[in-house]
Amino acid sequence: MKNIVLKTCLTAFALSVAGFANAGEPVKIFTKQLTSHAAISAGAISIAADSIVDGHIASQAAATTGAGSDVQNIVSGAATGIGAAAKTCDIYAGAAIVVGAGSTVGALSAGGAITLGALTQSDVICDPAPAVVTSDFDAANAQIKSAQSALDTIPASSLVDAYTLVGSMDTGVYEGAAITIPANTLITFDANGQDGIWIFNLSGAMTVGAGSEFEIINAGNNNAVIWDIGGALTLGAGSTFLGTAFVEGAVSGATASVSCGNLYATGAISIGSIGSIGGDDCKVSADQLTDFVIKDGSYSFGALEAVPANTPPVAFDGPVGFVPTLLSDQPDTLFGGSLFAEDTDGDDLTFIIVPGSLGPIGNKVYDFQLDPETGEWSVSFCIGAVGGHDSFQWVANDGQADSNVATQYFVCLI
Repeated sequence: MKNIVLKTCLTAFALSVAGFANAGEPVKIFTKQLTSHAAISAGAISIAADSIVDGHIASQAAATTGAGSDVQNIVSGAATGIGAAAKTCDIYAGAAIVVGAGSTVGALSAGGAITLGALTQSDVICDPAPAVVTSDFDAANAQIKSAQSALDTIPASSLVDAYTLVGSMDTGVYEGAAITIPANTLITFDANGQDGIWIFNLSGAMTVGAGSEFEIINAGNNNAVIWDIGGALTLGAGSTFLGTAFVEGAVSGATASVSCGNLYATGAISIGSIGSIGGDDCKVSADQLTDFVIKDGSYSFGALEAVPANTPPVAFDGPVGFVPTLLSDQPDTLFGGSLFAEDTDGDDLTFIIVPGSLGPIGNKVYDFQLDPETGEWSVSFCIGAVGGHDSFQWVANDGQADSNVATQYFVCLI
C-alpha cells in the first residue's frame, strides 16, 4: 500500500517552555504549537467511538481511538490502537500500532510491530504532522504548568463556587477551589456585546454533571474561555464542555465533548469529540488566540507590550532514537526523509546544511538533495567504503537566528 512507511523508531512529542519563566515579560499561553493539538496528555489518550477530533493529539503513554472516530495526526510514547472503520492521518508511536479493519490512515512510524486490519486504506490527505523528537514529555508537562503559573498571576475579580457557576457569567477572572456543577445545567458566557475573556483559576478539581452545557452569547470578535484547573476534570455523560483547559491531573469524559478549546493535561485524557478551537460558534480564531498575552497580572489580545525577544529554533538529530547500520533500516532504496525542528515563536523555518558536513565518515555520497523550505532531503546512492552509514549536519533558521547543530544519519549501500 502506498504511503505506509514501516520504519522502526521511538517517537514522542516535545514542547519548548522558553520564555515562560521570565518574570515581568509577556507570556503567550496559546502558541501555534499548542493550538494545533486538540489534546496533549502526559499520560494516555483515549478517544471514544464515533468521535471527531479537530486537531492533532499527543500522549506520553498509549493512544487509542474508537471505532468510527476521525482524528488528525497522532503522536504517542507507547502503543497506538485505531478502531475499526476509523480515520486518522499520520501516526508516530513509541511501540506497536494496530489499525482496525476498514480504517483509513496516513504514514505509520512505530517502535514495534504494525498490524493492519482488512481493507485498511491509505489515501487520506493530511495536514503536516507535528514534529517528532526523542523526549520523555517533561517539556510538555512543563509548558502546561507554566501556563497555569501565568494564569495564577492574574488577580481575581470574583469568587466562584458550585452555586455561582450557574446561569449567566459576565467576563472576568474567577477564583475558586474544587467545583461540582449540577447535572443538566446550562452555563452561559455573556460578553454583553464586547470582546469576552473568561478565566477560571481553580485550586482543586472540577466536575461537570451529566447533560450540562456551555455557550457563548453576545460576543465580539476576540473571545476566550480559559480553565486553570488544579485537579482532575471530570465531565459527566453527554455534557458539552467549552473552552481550553490546562489541567493538573486527568480528564475523564468518554461520552462528553469539548468545543471552542483544547485539553492540555498532566494526566490521562478520555474524551469524545473535540471541536475546533476557533470559528464562528466560538467567536474567535486560533490565530487570534496566539495573540493572547499575560503580563504583570494583566491580560489582553495583543494590547500589552510586545512578546519576548525571538527564541531560536531547536533542531533534532535523526533518525529518531538510533544510528542506522544496515540498508534494511531504511524504507526505500531511494532514501531520505524530513528534518525535524521546532520554533516556539511559530516562525517559518529554513533548513541549511552545514558546509563540508556531508559524508564525514568517508563514504561516497551521490545526488544529495535538500529542500530548504520543507526540510525534505534525499540521497540516491552512497557507497559504504568505510562504514554502513554516514551523516550530515544541519541547522534551522527562523529568519533571525540559527538553531543548534543537528546530525542526520543515513544508510549506505555496502
